[in-house]
Amino acid sequence: MEHVGDAKFTLSFMRHTGKWVALFTGISVDECLKAIQDDPWFMP
Repeated sequence: MEHVGDAKFTLSFMRHTGKWVALFTGISVDECLKAIQDDPWFMP
């Protein structure tokens, strides 16, 4: 999670190459936590 201002965040994941990929931009902290919980990109 990266704070981008006005209580909004960019949510990213790191690829196996070491590069960060932004999945969501300009979302709230609650939306970030929901995405981390439910989105398959964040499943182990």
